[in-house]
Amino acid sequence: MLICRALIKYGYSNFRLEVLEYCTTDERFARENHYIKVCLPEYNIVQESLTMPSRSGYIHKDSTISKFSLSQPSRKLVSVTDLETGTESIFDSIALAGKSLGVYGSQISNYFLRKGTNPFKGRYILKQIDKPTIEERVEEIESWRTGVEIEVLNLKSNVTTVYPSIRDTARVLGIVHSTVQKHFKLDVPYQNTYVFKKK
Repeated sequence: MLICRALIKYGYSNFRLEVLEYCTTDERFARENHYIKVCLPEYNIVQESLTMPSRSGYIHKDSTISKFSLSQPSRKLVSVTDLETGTESIFDSIALAGKSLGVYGSQISNYFLRKGTNPFKGRYILKQIDKPTIEERVEEIESWRTGVEIEVLNLKSNVTTVYPSIRDTARVLGIVHSTVQKHFKLDVPYQNTYVFKKK
């Protein structure tokens, strides 16, 4: 954090990364100690390497473990419904949902940890959705290979169009194929406009 604050305060242009020496992994700590003693770097809070207390064997509290699991982007999908526009978006991670809403992912994690029921920021309904299992993913991949036809219902025009595959659907609609795949699998309309179904 000390270095991060200094970078923000003084700017990246006032710092540089310089390789002082190349050495083997067995020598790295001895060489680091040598340069700490010779150069007296002001940002080193430890004056000798390998002297920080070890966290080996440390057991985290259950509440901390819950926070870790919520911060894992691979754990859950996040559904965000905007109450003002009525649109729902699905994100691959808490971090991506936070970026879209202009907040830190930790704020969304805390909302889920507190089991928030009021709209997030007074505007958004947030839900966590289990990601597809490996078996479901394999089934999806097989469906791409065999070119499963996709029916797309436009809720605004009430017109249904059939496309030869998920990728073709995405290409014509100008969206990423994984977005089609997610909304198709979860049976959720994309931007409250398109409903994807297997023909």
